[in-house]
Amino acid sequence: MSAHRTHRSDGNADEIINALQGCGASVFRINPSGGRRNGLPDVVIGIDGTTLLAEIKQPGGKLTDEQIDWHAAWRGAPVHVLRSVEDVGALVGAVRTGS
Repeated sequence: MSAHRTHRSDGNADEIINALQGCGASVFRINPSGGRRNGLPDVVIGIDGTTLLAEIKQPGGKLTDEQIDWHAAWRGAPVHVLRSVEDVGALVGAVRTGS
């Protein structure tokens, strides 16, 4: 097996993106075609004047080594990992309360 994998969207991505949009967020998929991304997060989220980066994973899903490295090297706000609609609610709530 090659070390180069193509990105495969997690099966819950549409559900999580729909939940974000339902909370009033703008959501942009960084690479919707699924090509190689070198650890770049899945989505950019804009909500209530705040811009966030997020990785979407299945419940129990783990970050790849490339994702861990990218997140560690990123000098902006931390990358959020969203695994469920409940995670979306917690993230949106944190943004809206400033915590």
